[in-house]
Amino acid sequence: MERYYTQAINAEVVSNNGALISRVLEVVVDPDTGKIAGFLLFPKGQKVLAPSDIVFWDQHIVVQDADDIMETNEILKVKEVLAKHTPIIKNKVFTEDKIYLGTVMNFAIDTKHFVLTKILVAKTFLGIFSNDEKIITYNNIIEIRSDAIIVKNLKMPLRVKEQSTAKGELKIDVAPTGIV
Repeated sequence: MERYYTQAINAEVVSNNGALISRVLEVVVDPDTGKIAGFLLFPKGQKVLAPSDIVFWDQHIVVQDADDIMETNEILKVKEVLAKHTPIIKNKVFTEDKIYLGTVMNFAIDTKHFVLTKILVAKTFLGIFSNDEKIITYNNIIEIRSDAIIVKNLKMPLRVKEQSTAKGELKIDVAPTGIV
């Protein structure tokens, strides 16, 4: 099953018996592998939940008990990834040919293997309005860097627009529609 970043943020972390333990503050993604290193928890991200400790993820993230929550510096991989300062959300996305595609607005996580499966990219205006939205699968990501995410040059499907000319002739306009 897939869950989105926006579904993870503020999600309640509860024990098997339903007791509220915390809420998710941030999802830590290893930029080298696309694997989820951990979930930083409120209030200040000083506690972390390792994906291997998650029993089930539906409306809530369920763990055995509060003992599954650790200090952030106790999980080496989380500490390493945080030191790299490589965000996924709001990171700019470019093709290999340096064509700007937009910024990452959301991303999907496979909840069985806890890996990044795709990013949702859009160009924004004033940081509020988005357009030209694209879904890019993880296998099309070449590199995740602190300043940009580089993706393969993807083929753009063509949009065919038929128009009649004044003489009654059929004119076909072929133009790229964007990345799907």
